[in-house]
Amino acid sequence: MRSSRTRSLLIAASAVTAMIAVACGSSGSASTATSAPARQPTQPATNIPAPTATSPSLPVVDPTATAPAGTAPTAPPEPQELELVEVPSKIFEGTLFNWRVDDIGSGTKPAITVNADGIPSVAYMREAIRGYVKNAQLFEGGWSITTVAEGYYYGPLDVDTGLDGQPRIAWHDHQSNSFQPNLGDVEYAALGTDGTWRRKTLADRGHDGWDTRLFIDDSGTVHVSAIDPQEFGGSGVEYYQLSNDTAEPLVEQVGSGPLTYRWATSVAADSNGRVYLSYYAQPQNDLVIAVRDSAGEWSRETVDAVGSAGVFNDVMIGPDGRVHVSYVTLGSGKNGTVKYATRGADETEWTVTEIAELTSITLGMEGARNITSIDVAPDGNPWIAFGDESRTSLAVFDGTDWAIEDIETSNNQGLQVSLAIDFDGRPHIGFFKLNRRGPLDGVIRYAVGTPVG
Repeated sequence: MRSSRTRSLLIAASAVTAMIAVACGSSGSASTATSAPARQPTQPATNIPAPTATSPSLPVVDPTATAPAGTAPTAPPEPQELELVEVPSKIFEGTLFNWRVDDIGSGTKPAITVNADGIPSVAYMREAIRGYVKNAQLFEGGWSITTVAEGYYYGPLDVDTGLDGQPRIAWHDHQSNSFQPNLGDVEYAALGTDGTWRRKTLADRGHDGWDTRLFIDDSGTVHVSAIDPQEFGGSGVEYYQLSNDTAEPLVEQVGSGPLTYRWATSVAADSNGRVYLSYYAQPQNDLVIAVRDSAGEWSRETVDAVGSAGVFNDVMIGPDGRVHVSYVTLGSGKNGTVKYATRGADETEWTVTEIAELTSITLGMEGARNITSIDVAPDGNPWIAFGDESRTSLAVFDGTDWAIEDIETSNNQGLQVSLAIDFDGRPHIGFFKLNRRGPLDGVIRYAVGTPVG
């Protein structure tokens, strides 16, 4: 979740809760209801039993599909009652936060967003010829887990909150049950208030749409960054824009030059309509920000050129127009340094700070993807989630100093984290524990922290 994660908390969410009947109760089974109760921000629990039910997959609706000639139009789907699942959970006390960690289910490469009701959505996937994209939302009675799509997909994916308070997800679709260099696009899905996922392909020529990142601004405009990789003859970073969920996409080249697919991109927009897209520039090995002005013109500038700076980057814009970027500078072997770069709206120079050292970064197709994630707390200060194979951690800035708290310090962490901060200053973090490589598989984990004191 990026700047719009914080922005989305400012959106009134009453329209969201009016459409879905939410089943609550400790058994995890659905109950009959005629209208949805008001959704309340989730609170860390002291004891969550093992699951007693499984969640069904809601139907996937293609908004571009048309009915055969001579047939009557299909009525919109009715709102559906949610079946909620209780999952294994653990509680522990930290120095900065008291944490609850849930094991949601099988998958990899999670991304997280939180809406104005304080309801988190964790999107995740399985990368396989018979893979899937799923989404899990946490309500008072448990998790609602739905299958968004099934097919041959690749991550990382990303999720953000729309103006209606519902999640939107973007990911890479191979468009075939076998790899073909000339096929591959960004797939985009929006969850309607009726409980159905509506999908749209953001198409461009070639095998593009890798390392997909998503941002939805205050007007509802959808911004997507991705890479058209040099491995398949592509020209580097691409930018996609949708004025709404069903609009035709605008596709632009950022001017990065050829890039590989494995170092991440990120995208955000400010209140003046400027788009900020971060990426790792090759062969210079620098962190670069590309800015799209209101006239649609792109400019680029180097943020950090010291060493191999800028991999696994994440950008967001604070409410004051300040730009915040988290990223990693690679060292020798499996080492790297988590860094933070920032610049105010009236400043000309970037300020770069070293946050933490990482000692077990695994690179490659089934290695690290997005191992930093940044968001802005209600007090305007940045927080950064980060990790390697041995730790998943959160760094909190209080305006003067950074404090770091480990959430998990076991081996086989999945080398991807995603951070969202809610209205109450609670961090929500998605990560995964690695069970297997080739094919990649793991357990999706969700952590929520309540500030100590």
